[in-house]
Amino acid sequence: KIYNLADKGNSDQGLVNGLIGKIFGIKTDFHGWLKSKAAAMMLDTVTETANEQHVPAFTTLCTEQKIFNTPISPYIDKELLKHKGLCIDGSAIEKEGFKYSNPKLTKELMKAQIDFMLDQGIFPSF
Repeated sequence: KIYNLADKGNSDQGLVNGLIGKIFGIKTDFHGWLKSKAAAMMLDTVTETANEQHVPAFTTLCTEQKIFNTPISPYIDKELLKHKGLCIDGSAIEKEGFKYSNPKLTKELMKAQIDFMLDQGIFPSF
């Protein structure tokens, strides 16, 4: 059998962006339907612009902190931006006795993961 594992908090992009915003002290935002539709028709330009802005900055941070090998990347492929809704129900495995030790994504859990990556030397300090 194959089981999907997913937090039980129905996490979505809004929650994740909100947590990232709180941890890093940055503003995240969503654009309206019209801008999203326009961007969807120009995914090559949108991803190129995002990558040109974020990849060099991340690379500079890593280089300055002597992080030369990391699985973390700000690069985004246009396929990841296509509207592909996804909802994973992770409840089937619970019928087998599995219990989620962290059923809901929280700021503390996300910060703990970031701290783990910092300790491993694969994420630049901020």
